[in-house]
Amino acid sequence: MSVRGLWVIRKCKGSAPNYEILFSRRFPSVERRGRHAKGVNPEKFLPLPEDTVIGDEVVTRCCETDEQFTEERDDCAIVNQKPVYSLCSGKLWPVVCIEKNGLVFCAVALVESFVDDKSDLLDIPGVPVALSLLESVAELLGPNTEALSQSNPKISELYQYICVVAPFGTLLDNNITTTKFLLANGYPQGPMPRQKVPAWRPVACKGSSKLILSIKEQISTMQYDNSNTPDAGEISGSIICKAELDGCPDVQLILSVPSGYSPLDNFVIHSCVTSADTNPIMMQGPGISMATPMLSRKFRFSPLLEQFTVCSYTLSDLTFLPIRGFYQMKGDRVLKLLLQLKLDQNVKNSFEKCEIHLPFYHRGPIEKVDNVSPSSVQLSLSPDKYKLIWNIGQKFPTKSLELFLQASVHFNEVIPPLPEGFVEDSFCVGLNSYAEVHFKLSDYTCSGCNIDNKSISLFPPAKYKLIMSRECQSDVYKIWNSHGDVECTFPPPKKA
Repeated sequence: MSVRGLWVIRKCKGSAPNYEILFSRRFPSVERRGRHAKGVNPEKFLPLPEDTVIGDEVVTRCCETDEQFTEERDDCAIVNQKPVYSLCSGKLWPVVCIEKNGLVFCAVALVESFVDDKSDLLDIPGVPVALSLLESVAELLGPNTEALSQSNPKISELYQYICVVAPFGTLLDNNITTTKFLLANGYPQGPMPRQKVPAWRPVACKGSSKLILSIKEQISTMQYDNSNTPDAGEISGSIICKAELDGCPDVQLILSVPSGYSPLDNFVIHSCVTSADTNPIMMQGPGISMATPMLSRKFRFSPLLEQFTVCSYTLSDLTFLPIRGFYQMKGDRVLKLLLQLKLDQNVKNSFEKCEIHLPFYHRGPIEKVDNVSPSSVQLSLSPDKYKLIWNIGQKFPTKSLELFLQASVHFNEVIPPLPEGFVEDSFCVGLNSYAEVHFKLSDYTCSGCNIDNKSISLFPPAKYKLIMSRECQSDVYKIWNSHGDVECTFPPPKKA
C-alpha cells in the first residue's frame, strides 16, 4: 500500500507549458519494489518519466477543461475510471488524479502483483491509499493556493508532512492534526508507555485535562395541511467530541432517549469507537425514575487529538413537530395571507432565534405591505424585496403557545428584470408557495437525545473538566400554502 511518486501541479493559461509543477516527490525504494513485483516483467516495467512528461500527460488527459476535443481524453472508447487514469499510452497505470482549489494532485500507486483486469480497482490497495494521501495533501495546502510557489513555506511544510505520513512512500497516518503536533513538538521521549497507544493519538496533550461533548441536531420537515398528503419530517444529529486529556485514556459514555420518544436509527460511528451497543437497552439502576424510563446505548472510544464526530444518527419516525403551521395565501398582484403557528408543549420555549421567511416568486419585488395584524408583529422586507421576514424573537406566548400573522402584500403591475444572481423557484408559481421556519434552540434536542454526566467514565480513571452542550436548529422547515400545489414524494407501496 504505497505510492511511487507524488506531484502537485498548477494549471496556467497562455503558451506552453500551460502548467507549473509546485511539488514533486519520488520514492526509489517503492519504484524498485514495483519493478520486481510478482508477475511483472522487469524489462517491460515503465519507470516514472520526467516531471515534464508527467505534467504534460496529467494536464492533457486528467484535467477538466473547456478546450476542444482531445482524442486521448474524450474518445468514447476510453473507459472512464475517475479519479484513476492511464498515462503514457496506457503503460503508466494506475495514476490517481484529483483537482481541488485550483491545483491538480497526482500520485502513481504501486501495483504489488501483476493485474490482468484493470477494471477491478478493489484488488489494488495502493489506489485508495493514493487517493487518501492526495486528499490530505489538498487539505494541508488549504483553499488559498493563488500565491503558492516552489519557494513558498507551505511547500516546505508539505515536504516535512510527507516525510512523517508516508516515509519511503508507504502511508502510515495522514491525520493532519496529529502530524502537525509531531512536527511542532517532536516525538515523545523516554520509555515506552505501558498502555497501548492508538495510531491516531501517538502523543499526549499537555496542560489541564478537559473533555468537551456536544450534541447537535438539525430537523427538516414539510407540512402540507392536506389529508391526502401526510406531513414528513426527519432529524439528523451527531455527537461531537474534543478531548484534551492527559495520556491516552478511553472514554465511555451512555447516549439516552426517553422511552416516550422514537428510538434513534441509522447510526454511523467513527473508526476510533472500540465498542458500541447495536440495539438500545432499557436503563436500570439507582437514580433512574421508573416513571420516565430511558432507552440507552453505550459507546467506548479512544478519542483523537482534534475535534471529531463520535457518531451520527437520524430519526424519521417523529412523535411531534416542534412548530406546527397553517398557511393560507390567495390573490395575484395583491396577496391576502394568513399564517398560524403553534409551539409543541414538549419544546423548550426559549429560542436563540426564531424567524419566518415568506418568499414570493414570479411576482416581482414587493411594493408595500399593509393590514398587518396583530400590530405588534415585527415584520420586515429582505434587501431584494422578494421576501417577508417575520421575527418572532425568543419566546411564544407562554399560555397559548400560539402566534398568527395576517397581512396584505402588494406588487407592482409591471415585473422588472431580476437582480443579478437571483434565482426563482420554478415550482412556486401562482398559489404554489411556502413559509420557511428558521430557529435555533440551545440546551435542547428534538429527539430527546442526551448524555448523562454520571455515565461518562475514563479508563484508566483520571480527573478532568467536563463541558457539555446541546443544540437543535432547523434545516429545511417548510409550511406549504394549503390553497396551492406542493412538492412531495410518496413511498412505494409495501408488498403484501
